Amino acid sequence: MKTMWVDERVEATVEFPSGVSFPLLRAIRYRDEDVYFIGPASVDRTPSALVYRAQAAGREYTIRFEPLRQQWVLEVARAFDETS
Repeated sequence: MKTMWVDERVEATVEFPSGVSFPLLRAIRYRDEDVYFIGPASVDRTPSALVYRAQAAGREYTIRFEPLRQQWVLEVARAFDETS
C-alpha cells in the first residue's frame, strides 16, 4: 500500500440526515478532481474534530472535519497495491 500525506483543505459534499449527530461524507473535491466515496465512511471523534475514513477508486482516504473552523482537511490518501 502506498501512502501520500496531504494535509490540504478540500471541499466536501455531505448529507445531514435526521437522527444522525454528524454530517455523512459523500465526496470531496481535491486538486480539481471529484472523489466519490464507496459506501459509508467510518467516523472517529476527537476533542476538536471528526476523522473520516472512506474508500474510492482503489484508495483509502482520511479526512478531518473541524466543526469550529467549518473546514475539511484531506490528511492521507493510501493507494491499495493491486499485486498484494
